[in-house]
Amino acid sequence: MLTSDGRLFHVDFGHILGDYVKFGNIFPRETTSIVLVEPFLYVINNRKQNDTPDYREFIQICLLTFRLLRENATSLFGLLYLIIYARLPLLNSISNLNYLRQSLFLIGEKPCETKHAIQAYKRKIESAQNDTRRFLDWIAHAFLHKPQR
Repeated sequence: MLTSDGRLFHVDFGHILGDYVKFGNIFPRETTSIVLVEPFLYVINNRKQNDTPDYREFIQICLLTFRLLRENATSLFGLLYLIIYARLPLLNSISNLNYLRQSLFLIGEKPCETKHAIQAYKRKIESAQNDTRRFLDWIAHAFLHKPQR
């Protein structure tokens, strides 16, 4: 994402396929399926407190995108299924697709109709903002990858 004044942050698309980083290939680094730490909110809110018009618009765009992915799931999964044969590291088995189906609340413990899935997704976004462990991980990540001077 890019702000109007040129600040940039990225979306890690590996997460949508269940590709979570682990310390020593054992201990999971991520604890939430959505990463929305304070620096991201700072950019979204244009350096203001939460619940700004920009923040509300961001949430609405997230929910609209989620709904559109669900509505077009047949086409989406048809294309992703074909990509499996390209043997990409993050998309090389049906289990990758099943993770995405669960993330869209299409299968799993609680498959549900779109209205309830959107509410559950909104709760995930809200809970991601309060994940202390993820915030500390983000600080460590920023420190390890700080620009060299």
